[in-house]
Amino acid sequence: MFLPAELIPKEIMDAYNLHELVHNGNIYMVINKGIYGLKEAGALANEQLQHHLAPYGYAPTKYTPGLWKHQSNNNMFALVVDDFALKYIGKDNALHLIKALQDKYEDVEVNWDGTKLCGINLQWDYVKRQCKLNLKGFIAKLRQRFNLSPVKIPQYAPADYTQPTFGQKQQFVKDNHIAKKLSPKQIKRIQEIVGTILYYCRVTEPMPLVALSSLTNQQSKATEATKKALQRCLDYLFTFPNGTITYTASDMVLWVHSDGAYLVEPNAKSRVGGHFFLSDFISDMSKLSQIVPRLKGPIHNLCRILKNIVSSAAECEIAAAFENGQDATVIQRTLIEMGYPQPPTPIQVDNTTAQCFIDGTIKEKRTKSIDMKYYWLKDREQ
Repeated sequence: MFLPAELIPKEIMDAYNLHELVHNGNIYMVINKGIYGLKEAGALANEQLQHHLAPYGYAPTKYTPGLWKHQSNNNMFALVVDDFALKYIGKDNALHLIKALQDKYEDVEVNWDGTKLCGINLQWDYVKRQCKLNLKGFIAKLRQRFNLSPVKIPQYAPADYTQPTFGQKQQFVKDNHIAKKLSPKQIKRIQEIVGTILYYCRVTEPMPLVALSSLTNQQSKATEATKKALQRCLDYLFTFPNGTITYTASDMVLWVHSDGAYLVEPNAKSRVGGHFFLSDFISDMSKLSQIVPRLKGPIHNLCRILKNIVSSAAECEIAAAFENGQDATVIQRTLIEMGYPQPPTPIQVDNTTAQCFIDGTIKEKRTKSIDMKYYWLKDREQ
């Protein structure tokens, strides 16, 4: 590789007599070891791993990054950085992968109990066929890292409750008083805290996701109101510091519950949400409306503020179904690659107009009010 000579400090140039080696303004060099922080390192290591494991019958799947399968023995593993989470049938098959890795890497640590992956604690109950996920100690480390005070008054909700005015014919927007803007240093701190919390909530505690999406939308121009809202969310997490999700064995069929909230965010924005879980197989699609799937732990929670302005509650529900359908397509493909065939993924909505629009039961007269991209739902349904 080459490095511009002007980037090298003069004392380094003098100490190692590099002036004579300058050619066209650059110092040329040969690399025979790794460079810490090299952005290409991950891709290079992945290519080497593919080349090494290919003779053993392992290869990454076509569509899902990080998911690998064996061509015959049903071994399947998820690779995250240098963590392997292996699903195997029979110990000999597990030893097959371990041997393949040990042939290339000297230090291969094996945890047969499967109690941790990417910092997530896994508690298995093979009698009840359940697995519990948690990040115990994460909130305590968060408090220590950002020097946050413990909660004084327990909070049982991550955001303030807005009392609706029932029976009011005309709805008014909330007064938007000019709040004091925070300094760049304070804004940076809020962004760091929100980003840290977001990981925790996506893994084991989805309840604050609504509050966090609002904070994410405000953090670049944070005010005192943003700071207060973040503190309320933190107080909730300090009250319930050990969020846990329980997964129960199922038929591994993807189900989605979709919903939208019209004009609930500033600047006439609306919110969409989705609950993705794995549940029962559908043997007769004609009776889908009569089926109530058993609720399991969520494998994905969608919580998003729409970028575009929708003109009705029905359009908001259609937009929610669209956003959930886009995410469901990716998850559906991953499940198929994992060996779990999927019927058409059912998406539950709670708006009759949205349902009739998607399945073609109603004929719209003012289609311009529905964004063109939502016709993707019609194509998928057909």
